[in-house]
Amino acid sequence: MSSRLNYLLLSKKKEFVERSMELAQEFEYSIRVLEGVDQLLEHEAEVDQIQFVLFDATDLQKKEDIAGAVQATRQLAKEAFVCVVIEKKM
Repeated sequence: MSSRLNYLLLSKKKEFVERSMELAQEFEYSIRVLEGVDQLLEHEAEVDQIQFVLFDATDLQKKEDIAGAVQATRQLAKEAFVCVVIEKKM
């Protein structure tokens, strides 16, 4: 991922991955899918030029967990626009 990456998806869910891959193909975006923030931390050296991050936080139960994960994402993808998806009943 040393070149500019249009779209990073942080999700384990099949429906997020499939839809994101369809969108990336349709709009000719470069995309990378990682299972979550922990995996993002493992690939820290590769995330210097990301434009957009879609973070699936629907599995996280506490607001504090979401805030911590978003903070870690922002530290690694400083220039990215980060969009977080949460459950309705948060």
